Amino acid sequence: MDTSKRIVQFAYGAGTFLVALFASRLYGSIFGLVGARDPQILGKDFTLTTLLAAVTAIGALLWTWRHERIRPLAHEVADELTKVTWPTWEETKSNGRVTVAVSVVVALILGVFDWFFGGLTNYILGGA
Repeated sequence: MDTSKRIVQFAYGAGTFLVALFASRLYGSIFGLVGARDPQILGKDFTLTTLLAAVTAIGALLWTWRHERIRPLAHEVADELTKVTWPTWEETKSNGRVTVAVSVVVALILGVFDWFFGGLTNYILGGA
């Protein structure tokens, strides 16, 4: 199986898991809000909200898998991701250091401007 197909399958699996997690919390909140009991189906961890969330997630998975625009788009995105040249660890560390250094310098410059113009404004307006 080529890399782009694995990326698409991983994305669908991760998306299904996230939808199930979100839907479980949502359904649990709705049940709590309306005061309905959440009956246990297969032990205390598998309740009606868990079942509803699983059905919702599987439904979302099937809908997106069969959608005429989403599935080809997912494959196109995965194909493009296989063409990306990812930075090495050394490049990432170097770019991270540069980002932190530039952020500190910009923060200092903005701090000096703020201090200066704050003092100027207080002087003009007759403050302390």
